[in-house]
Amino acid sequence: MGYGIHHVPGRIRFKIPGLRDDAALGETLLRALHALDGVRGVDLRPAAESVVVHYDPRRIDDKALAARLSARPHGVAAAPAPALDNRRLNQSLTQSLGALGTAFGQAAFKAALQQVVAGGVDSLYRAAARA
Repeated sequence: MGYGIHHVPGRIRFKIPGLRDDAALGETLLRALHALDGVRGVDLRPAAESVVVHYDPRRIDDKALAARLSARPHGVAAAPAPALDNRRLNQSLTQSLGALGTAFGQAAFKAALQQVVAGGVDSLYRAAARA
């Protein structure tokens, strides 16, 4: 359900996808985490889709907290995976390829121009040497 994103002994922050849009999920998490021996406090951050757990590392460890969050609490559905937006993905890919094409074209033009200039200068030296 969630995964740890920052940890120091006594404090761990978990990312909980779907927390922003599901108040019931937040309440269920609060009850489940407060029920664990060693948990001192729980801060829900729905806007960031995260939960911060303050705990006593002598009584419970971060792995036990992570395991508790990995198991969905009874009655809580898994958050749906975000759907891929193919239109946005295609736009982004097209823009990236366009930028790459522009950069490649500029580099190729610069290389060709340098060869033309170098060839012209060589021609002038050869013409001057013959005269």
